Amino acid sequence: MDKSIDDIINEAMEKKRKMSGEQIPENKDDVRKTTLDNTADYLISDISKAESDNYSDGVSESEGSLSDKQGVKASDVHESKDSITISQDVFDSIISSRDKPNTENTETKSKKSAAPDFLADNYNEDDEDLASLGIAGKEGRKVTDYQSREFKKDSPKNFDQAYYDKYDKLKKLDAPPERPQSTSKNRLKKNGKKKWSAKKKVITIVIIALLIILLLAGAAVALIYNYISKINIVKSPDTSIASSIVDDDKTDEPDSPKKDIDELNEKVKNNMEKKSEPLMYDENVMNVLVIGTDSRGSERGRSDSMILVSLNKNTNRIIMTSFLRDIYLHIPQVDEYTRLNHAYAYGGAELLMDTIEENFRIKIDKYVMVNFSSFVDVVDSVGGVDINVTEDEVQYVNSYLSEINMLRGDPTGSDKISSAGLYTLNGKQALAYSRIRYVGTDFGRTERQRTVMNKVLNKAKAMSLFEINDLLNVLLPKLTTNLTENEIFSLVLDVFEYLDFDTISQAIPQNSDFSYLTIRGMSVLGIDFDSSIDYLKKTIYNK
Repeated sequence: MDKSIDDIINEAMEKKRKMSGEQIPENKDDVRKTTLDNTADYLISDISKAESDNYSDGVSESEGSLSDKQGVKASDVHESKDSITISQDVFDSIISSRDKPNTENTETKSKKSAAPDFLADNYNEDDEDLASLGIAGKEGRKVTDYQSREFKKDSPKNFDQAYYDKYDKLKKLDAPPERPQSTSKNRLKKNGKKKWSAKKKVITIVIIALLIILLLAGAAVALIYNYISKINIVKSPDTSIASSIVDDDKTDEPDSPKKDIDELNEKVKNNMEKKSEPLMYDENVMNVLVIGTDSRGSERGRSDSMILVSLNKNTNRIIMTSFLRDIYLHIPQVDEYTRLNHAYAYGGAELLMDTIEENFRIKIDKYVMVNFSSFVDVVDSVGGVDINVTEDEVQYVNSYLSEINMLRGDPTGSDKISSAGLYTLNGKQALAYSRIRYVGTDFGRTERQRTVMNKVLNKAKAMSLFEINDLLNVLLPKLTTNLTENEIFSLVLDVFEYLDFDTISQAIPQNSDFSYLTIRGMSVLGIDFDSSIDYLKKTIYNK
């Protein structure tokens, strides 16, 4: 009677338990079925000891198990008195199942199923690989069981590997050819994508960063030139000279003694004889004359404020030098000895720069001009300036306020102050404060002007970008200058550097280098030109 595979396994396990002295459980249904590996362990160790002469040491590789494709029959197994005897094929299957468990996936099974027919269909009698595998073409024997012992008999030792290698090779040839890959390091591909070298990545990042910088720089340049376009840039300067001016700023005081007047005229003449001397100049020092005018309507008016702003990159300083309006000197082209502020009334900014250069031997590069009425809007744009107004200054502030209110069409008494103290002066009040000349003479007036300018600059430094934008939109249209667009652009680029410079405030003449005189009904200052020139050379050029 033929025995089933389960019978063989059960008998093997009983044999194992008897030899090891184990107790067989009475209820066999509760016992988990012993795995094929355990059975194989026993059969290999036990049978090989007792029946070593009946078995071969060579084991064929196969991927089935005892109950798989082999179709093992009970007739291949017989029982002796003390042991279980199995055929060679059964033994080979047990060994193969134990050493190489069935792990093949769907893809492998599909390959096994398709490989024989595919190789036979692609058979070529000149193909030595196919011939060595024992494969015949369509006209001959068709492969149906490439794992059978008969088929493998004359095949290579590593039959399975050779078989699959040939199958894969032919299958690949049958598929569309792949696009050849470049050997260039910069065109290597990974997962279908270009693999960039580190050098190329760095170059790409740098290029992108430069493009972003260029875009931002372009936007910044466009914004700067938009602001520059708001400034009144003088391209064709007015060099016309007036034949006369109206001097309505005279005093009732009698003229000074003729001797004193002659001595002062001689000083001015001697100074003019030195005008051939070279002007003070340094490529790292830029001198810009800021002119505050009191012009009304089409008249030029006089220059009530003349402040030379010197940007010295050698010393990292900004020197603001006020030239007092009443300085008595020579005005070229007009050829007249008179007060400095008359130069602007005669010939505008160009003649005023020539006058300062000729009398003080200092080169003036450019000028910026602003009307005092515009000064009101600038101060209001920064929210006013904090000024400590003295008791002596109160009445003059209110007096000038009445005139300013009248010119602007405001109520006469608006914005007046009642007593001394610390105030946040608005634009009109700050302008009135800056024009006081009867407290501290013209020295006190120019000092007040520089104080207000510094206050405005300091408040501007603390403003947000939006507030600065509003300030520039108010200020720039009120400026007139002979600076070119490129020169203004260059100054804007350096503005953050200039903000860190120390600021020095001074005036010409110095407190001890002048005398008061009255000439032709004008109150004038007689100064020592040599002393003033040396002072400018030291403070502006550090020489």
